[in-house]
Amino acid sequence: MRRFRDNAGGEWTAALWCGSYGEVLLVFSAAGRSDVFSLPLEAESLAAAESLLLTLDDPELVRRLAEARPWEH
Repeated sequence: MRRFRDNAGGEWTAALWCGSYGEVLLVFSAAGRSDVFSLPLEAESLAAAESLLLTLDDPELVRRLAEARPWEH
């Protein structure tokens, strides 16, 4: 899990979710809001996704957040 701020100063959490068939999603939630967004992550396993998440800097997380869609769970 990672915390970061968007370009407007909003605080976000980026976490991982492993779905069926090994699909890994990057899930975003904003502090003080109930909205949740997700984006597929290019990782073949949860362990690989954890390593990848640690390498993403805040500007890259903001970029991926802009591409994310509302999470349909």
